[in-house]
Amino acid sequence: MLDRLNKALEHVEEDPGRPVDVAAMARTALTSEHHLRRMFAALAGMPLSEYVRRRRLTLAGAEVLEGRRTLLDIAVGYGYSSAEAFNRAFRAVHGITPGQARRTGATLVSQSRLAFHLTIEGSTTMRYRILDKDAFSLVGLGTRIPNVAAATTAPTPEGMERLEVPAGTWAVFPFERVEFPRGLQNLWRAVYTEWFPAHPAYRTAPGPALVAVEHEEEPDLGSGHVWLLVDKQAPVPG
Repeated sequence: MLDRLNKALEHVEEDPGRPVDVAAMARTALTSEHHLRRMFAALAGMPLSEYVRRRRLTLAGAEVLEGRRTLLDIAVGYGYSSAEAFNRAFRAVHGITPGQARRTGATLVSQSRLAFHLTIEGSTTMRYRILDKDAFSLVGLGTRIPNVAAATTAPTPEGMERLEVPAGTWAVFPFERVEFPRGLQNLWRAVYTEWFPAHPAYRTAPGPALVAVEHEEEPDLGSGHVWLLVDKQAPVPG
């Protein structure tokens, strides 16, 4: 899986003036766009779109300092419709405008090309189960972070929101009395860096990712389950 993901990342380096074709990347990785984005974010610690932006502005920054092309030509060459749009994006990554960078020869930020490798660290085990579940509803307080909700069939109370969760297959990962939230964050990363590569028949399916956390006496400990919608993909030819 990681070899195919590295092959897919080569698309980022192709023709910096055109948007990256994420569908083509997914085909190269032999997976879905949804799973590709989720896997990349878990492995790289940033969204795929952010990596593309940083990588291309790294290349643009090198051309700005080189001084061979005009700033407008560089902007157009990297897919920006105007010098103003290029200036804003350049400043967001490098902290200064292209003109300032060229005049002063400033030190710029560099995003190296990413390549993923499998590292074996001891004989750890990860518990999980696969189950099919009918569609259900979650009702709770609608907000980005945290999400507080409960499964219910009752009418939605005033001031709360209802999330309809489709029927599907779930991969469920329990965690018990782990340091919270660091232990939960480590589990999320392990799911994508260890479990999915070890179980290539599965990939994430579009839909919500759920975390059910149980009350613990110690406030810095947490127990519960991570629920991920998954589907089975066809076996990859050897």
